[in-house]
Amino acid sequence: MVLVLCLTIIFMVIITLICSPLFYETTLYIGSPCSFRSTIHWFGRFFYYDWTYTYGKQPHSSSRLGWKKREMQAPSIQLKTAPEQSFKTEDILKDLEREDTGLSYKDIKDAAPRHSKQSDSHFFWWKPLITSQTFITAFCIFLGRLLYHSRIRRLSLEGTLGLSRPHETGILAGALYAIIPANIRTLHFNFIEERYDCTFHAAGHIYPAALIFYTAAFLLSSPVRCILLQWHKTRKEEDHG
Repeated sequence: MVLVLCLTIIFMVIITLICSPLFYETTLYIGSPCSFRSTIHWFGRFFYYDWTYTYGKQPHSSSRLGWKKREMQAPSIQLKTAPEQSFKTEDILKDLEREDTGLSYKDIKDAAPRHSKQSDSHFFWWKPLITSQTFITAFCIFLGRLLYHSRIRRLSLEGTLGLSRPHETGILAGALYAIIPANIRTLHFNFIEERYDCTFHAAGHIYPAALIFYTAAFLLSSPVRCILLQWHKTRKEEDHG
């Protein structure tokens, strides 16, 4: 009875975890200076990751797992010059004599392993399976499901935007009003002067359970099963010689 109760609790915890959405948010500020921020959080911000970059500064990131928060900053890159070395003529001559093995180009070419089409066909056995129409179709369906499931669900542009030429600003405004009219209600266009002071915000979520389901369906498809069976057969032949 206790074992059944423990298994039931573990199963419920796993279902709760994989059915909790993973949220992502992206904010891009076009101005002076430009900045970019990306945030990922899951399970009521139990897991939280934030990455920020401002033009002219080093990237900054912070993460939190549970209640512990860690601040991280990208290390600065310092170029160090190699120490100067003194070379002597006698040492260079000794090194050249030591490296001279007396082998000609023909000897090296004959000693090199020969390239054969049979070895290529054995090594690249997966190439015709990967490039087949059935595998490409299954992979495109899998990728399309992931992109549709993790699509952007909240999109907004706000601020003021003006390009260097008025007609370019009008073309951009017409395209945005035709594609996403409801998402640019707080975005104003400046047709008189060039101005960049706007913020782009996008957010969405991903369910781990959906990712597991789509991945399992892709791995169990016929072309992927053929690749896995052929890979197992090849490994078995290599192990037994």
